[in-house]
Amino acid sequence: MKKQYFLLLGALALTPITEAQQWSRIHTNLDSLWTTSIHYFNKGDTVIYSGKTQAAESSRRFYVSTDGGNNFTREFTNLEGITNNLSGLWALKLNNKILGFRNTPNLGTHEFQGTNNWTSFVPNAIGIYGEVNMGTLFFQPQGMNKIYTVPASGGTPVQVAANAITLYSTYTKGTRVFLGGKQSMPNFIMYVDNGDFSNIQPTTITPQITTNNDVVTNFFENASGLYAVLSDGFARLYKSTDNGLNWNLVQTTHVVSGNTAQFVSSQIIGTPDGRIFFVKPGGNADDVYLSTDGGLTASKIGNGLPASPTPYGKLLVNGNKVWYDVKAIDPSTFITTDTSVAGLYLLDDQTNGIKETVLDDQLIIYPNPAADLVHVKLNSGEKIESVRIVDLNGALVLETTASEIDLSKLNKGVYLAVVQCNGQVIKKLLVKQ
Repeated sequence: MKKQYFLLLGALALTPITEAQQWSRIHTNLDSLWTTSIHYFNKGDTVIYSGKTQAAESSRRFYVSTDGGNNFTREFTNLEGITNNLSGLWALKLNNKILGFRNTPNLGTHEFQGTNNWTSFVPNAIGIYGEVNMGTLFFQPQGMNKIYTVPASGGTPVQVAANAITLYSTYTKGTRVFLGGKQSMPNFIMYVDNGDFSNIQPTTITPQITTNNDVVTNFFENASGLYAVLSDGFARLYKSTDNGLNWNLVQTTHVVSGNTAQFVSSQIIGTPDGRIFFVKPGGNADDVYLSTDGGLTASKIGNGLPASPTPYGKLLVNGNKVWYDVKAIDPSTFITTDTSVAGLYLLDDQTNGIKETVLDDQLIIYPNPAADLVHVKLNSGEKIESVRIVDLNGALVLETTASEIDLSKLNKGVYLAVVQCNGQVIKKLLVKQ
C-alpha cells in the first residue's frame, strides 16, 4: 500500500511550519528482540527479524511481521533455517518477492508466501538476487563470481557470466542493473544494460581507503541523485550524476559544539523524497542523523529514541517510511542489555504540517520520480478539479486542471502535488528529476 499525504484545506494548507520528527516505539516483544539482524522487505509491510539468542547456531530465532512491525509471529523449525550465517534474505522490488536462502536441509531458495509458508523457488540455488526486468532474475551463488539468470516464476538457472564480480548488493534503475562488489576486485561497481550479461561494464570510483575491505553495501536513488554506500565497518557515501558511470565521495559534515566536522557513520540509507539517514557509531541509541541537502550536512534527529548506550540497531525504509531497530542484546556477547528501551521505532515525520497517513491508494502519480511529463489520476475514477504543485516551503509553482502535467521547467527536487476533488484535498510527494 502506498503512502499518501492527506489534509483538508485550511489555515495550514500552504503555510510553512517548522519541521517536526518524532520516533515512537511500536514493538517491544522481548523474545523477538533477541536478534542480531533485522530486515525490511517490500511485500506489503513485511518486516523480518532473524538472529540468535546466544552464540550457538541452534539458538536461531526467526520472526515475521506483516503489519509494519507492530506484531510479530515466530516462524518455527525448518523455517528458522532459511536464513543463517552462510546465506540470507533478499527482496525483489519489481517482482514483489521475498526470497530466503538456506543450506541444509532442503538446500536452495525459498519464496515467502505468508507467515509459516515458504515454497521452494529454485532448488540448489543459494546466493544474492537482483532483477533485470519483470520477467528475469539474476543471482550469484555464495562464494562464486558466476552470475546466473532464472525466470521470475522459478525454474532452471542459466549461467550468463563468470569472473565478473563478487556480489554484495544490486540496484535496478530503469533498464540498467548495478552490481556492487568488493574493493579487491578490479571494478567493484559494474553495470549491465538491457539484461546483456555478455557485456558487463565497469564504472569509475575512487575509494577513500585502500585496505581491500570496502564493499558496496547498498544503493539508493532519490531527488538528490543516485548513491552507493561503501563500508569497511564505517560507511561512506558516493554519488553519481551521470547514471552510474562515475562515482564521487560525498563529504558529509555535522556541527559539534559549534564547530563543523566530518561526519562518520556506520549505516547510510535514503528515501525517495530526498532524505538521507545516518547512524553514528559508538554513541547512544539516539545517534540517528538526517540530511536534506543530498548528504552534504547532517543533523541529529534522536527525538523519541533512548539516549542510553544500548547497542544501536539498523535503519529500514519502505518508500518514505522509516524504522529504526534498537537491539536488546550485545550481538558479540549475546548478553541482554536494557530491554526497557530496546525495540522497533517508527519515525512519525511531519513536514509543513502534513502528517503522513495511509489511505487506499486514492491518488496515482506516474512516473514518479519524473523528468518532464507526469500523469495524475484517482483510483475512484472521479474527475480531478485542480492540481497544484507546491514546494516544501509552501510556495505555489504550478497550477492546472489537466491530468497530464509538464514538469520540465521546474528545478530538480521534492514537491507536493495538491489534488482537489469533491471538497477534499489529497497531497502526495512528487519528485522532479
